[in-house]
Amino acid sequence: MTINILLLLLGFMLLIKGADVLINGSISFAYKFGISKMVIGLTIVAIGTSLPELAVSVFSSVDGKSDLLFGNIVGSNIANILLILGVSAIFSPLIFKNKTVKKEIPILIFTSFLLIALIALFNADHVLNLWRGLPLLAFFVAFVYYVMKINHFPIDTAEEYLDKMSKKKSVLLIILGLIGLIVGARFIVSGGTGLAVTFGISEAVIGLIVIAIGTSLPELATSVIASRKHDHEIVIGNIIGSNIINILLILGISSMIHPIAVSKNLLFDLYLYAFITIMLFVLLIFNKYKISRYYGVTFIVIYIIYVIVNI
Repeated sequence: MTINILLLLLGFMLLIKGADVLINGSISFAYKFGISKMVIGLTIVAIGTSLPELAVSVFSSVDGKSDLLFGNIVGSNIANILLILGVSAIFSPLIFKNKTVKKEIPILIFTSFLLIALIALFNADHVLNLWRGLPLLAFFVAFVYYVMKINHFPIDTAEEYLDKMSKKKSVLLIILGLIGLIVGARFIVSGGTGLAVTFGISEAVIGLIVIAIGTSLPELATSVIASRKHDHEIVIGNIIGSNIINILLILGISSMIHPIAVSKNLLFDLYLYAFITIMLFVLLIFNKYKISRYYGVTFIVIYIIYVIVNI
């Protein structure tokens, strides 16, 4: 019990510091090379903060723990939208660009329904195997190509401390920040899982709640710090990119290691996630591309209810 609590505390410290370092390095890197913040958020930050999900999923796939694996991915994606966007909006109301709402959000919705089609609609056994995982990886390659194509406008901010930072230092900060995030998340997952097992929580709930929140903490720490700095594009790109990567890349790779059998209980969570992506799109359209503090609190309340129902 004591060791698990210490792991959690140390993990939080590493996550917070790692997120701060990663944000500074990423924005500086983007500024130096003329890369837009949205692209940095969709790629470097999104992939970096998704590495904990990848590590957990690969280990779970090797061990054949489908509930833990799939619950981790779907639970993380739900937490990313409801919990992380909600918390970030409380620190600073999030303003989405027109292009993001009309292009990136629809891609997010598409990936959720693609997964439903592969697992539920045309799959009586609800198993994501090698051949059904290949389309996910193919669409991931297409997504990376799209992200590279949209990088046609420069960053619109150039803070003095970023201007003085060298390219090598920017890259070093990104690497150190990612290491802090990954190690911190690992500690938190280990400590959280140990506590969950102690209290007799099922593997599916551990995946959906404990490990999902644990592996989403890098996104949470990164997004909150970026939100406090009013770098909304980093926050939005991080969440959208992480969710897309979780489905296309991580589930695609995991399905090649070992077939993923999805239980009917977890199918409900997948349908719920698809509904949440549509809800986000509709909210942004009717609220003029903005998530206010009021909606941020609402998102968090909905997530708390979701956690309580699962437990």
